Amino acid sequence: MKKFLQLLIFLCVATATYAQSNMEAKMAYQMAEEKFDAKQYDEALNYLEKAGTALGSTNPPMLFLKIMIANQIVTAKESVDNYKKLEKAIADFEKLKNKNALGEDKLMEVYRIKMDLDKRKTAYEKEADRTAGLQKQYGEMIRRLAAEFPKTETNVSNFLASIPSTWADQKMTEKQRNKQINYIIKSGGVDYYGYSIYPSDGQFYLMRVKTYGTSEDRVEHYYVQKRIKYVRARNNFTRNLTIEELCGFLNITTELWNDFTLESKPLILKDINQDGYWIFAEISEKGPDGKNKQFQMFISAKTVIRDKIWEEMRIIIFRNTI
Repeated sequence: MKKFLQLLIFLCVATATYAQSNMEAKMAYQMAEEKFDAKQYDEALNYLEKAGTALGSTNPPMLFLKIMIANQIVTAKESVDNYKKLEKAIADFEKLKNKNALGEDKLMEVYRIKMDLDKRKTAYEKEADRTAGLQKQYGEMIRRLAAEFPKTETNVSNFLASIPSTWADQKMTEKQRNKQINYIIKSGGVDYYGYSIYPSDGQFYLMRVKTYGTSEDRVEHYYVQKRIKYVRARNNFTRNLTIEELCGFLNITTELWNDFTLESKPLILKDINQDGYWIFAEISEKGPDGKNKQFQMFISAKTVIRDKIWEEMRIIIFRNTI
């Protein structure tokens, strides 16, 4: 008799627990549907997982909803991981023996998603490969530019000593150069460093250099100009640089320029307000200051006219620690 009562109590508790689990699963599933209709797909997926945990298994309606959620997540954000989750949801659904109970309309909806999946995934992978290729080429361009231009975050003496020998430079004695260095440090920079420099066509020269403050021996940013050609300009007339001129400076093709600038997420950013182009990159490698190394360049879209006779390109290096 005692064993019978114990068995009866166990069955009653099990029945009550099962009924409670079923209710929790049903409520979680309903919440998943509500979140799905509200386009809150991550939350919908969380509630669906709670429903499966409470029920201790899965069923056709739950897996159908999981496919719908996974499909919307892929649509919102394509990634290898999200595609894998959608593929798994479809594979799990197809293993169900009682899936036909859902009805033809829902089965057809799953079928359409499955048939379209390979095409979508292939297109995504192709675009991802193309994007990775562009990122690689952009990185190569950044490293080339970083190597060609003097570093910032260094002292004035080292900065001036690192100016490429191919650039036009002031002809100074060591005494004059030391005097210039001391002046730049004391004043926080010099605005017209290049006024006493007369470059040839196609030659770069340092125009301005700024430190982090007066009496601080650390270069923050600097201006560079490139002589384009001799012109008899009236009223300091300027013009837009051509794509070919910009590509020549960056040493890239016009096709690559278009890829860098015309993408939905362009790598070279057009600045309408300042009328120019920003080139920026940050790498994981740390500098002596513990911060990620960076390169930040601004190219003016318009030429500048010096002394009303020289047409020039203007570049600003805001940061070069790569």
